[in-house]
Amino acid sequence: KTKDKPYFKAKANEKHYERVQTYKNFILDARYYLGIKQYEDADSCLAVFEELLNSYEKDIRLADKSEAGWTLVDRLRDDPTDKNLVQLENQILNERRDRRRPSRRNESSDNLQLSQ
Repeated sequence: KTKDKPYFKAKANEKHYERVQTYKNFILDARYYLGIKQYEDADSCLAVFEELLNSYEKDIRLADKSEAGWTLVDRLRDDPTDKNLVQLENQILNERRDRRRPSRRNESSDNLQLSQ
């Protein structure tokens, strides 16, 4: 029985949903192996599943601890060679600040309109 993938307003929620769906596949595989009495394969499948859950817990703790949140976790997953957390977190926070600031050109045109 397959379910249609739900619509998510936030991209982050969609990513977490997809991650959980991947984890569910490990459970299905383990059940299959148990059903055909391939216990070593079931155990291997569950061991990988446990590693993935441990990794997910680590990601949750990092996202919760950092002001950059899940963006930091995503960047680390995209480029695991970038291990300087403080520097990467500061870069993300600076990018966010830059996006919130109006550009100089917009500021000067706003000031010009106000003075007229």
